[in-house]
Amino acid sequence: VMLRDDNVLDTDQAAELVAGLRRRLGDDVLVAIDEEGGRVSSLRALGFEAPSARRLGVAGPEAAREAAGELADLLVEP
Repeated sequence: VMLRDDNVLDTDQAAELVAGLRRRLGDDVLVAIDEEGGRVSSLRALGFEAPSARRLGVAGPEAAREAAGELADLLVEP
């Protein structure tokens, strides 16, 4: 199941959406987020602004690792 900016409104709604999908389809359902960073962001509604690939490329590998860590912290189940 793909989460996108048109079906993610905020963190509570996204959590309930995923919980409902898991209840209906099972815990093994794969839920992914269409996230490109920069101007095209599905995570903005969740309070995360991913940098664009261009910005990460210019900033270097450490910046990419840091951004990935921040995203992982956001997406990990509590």
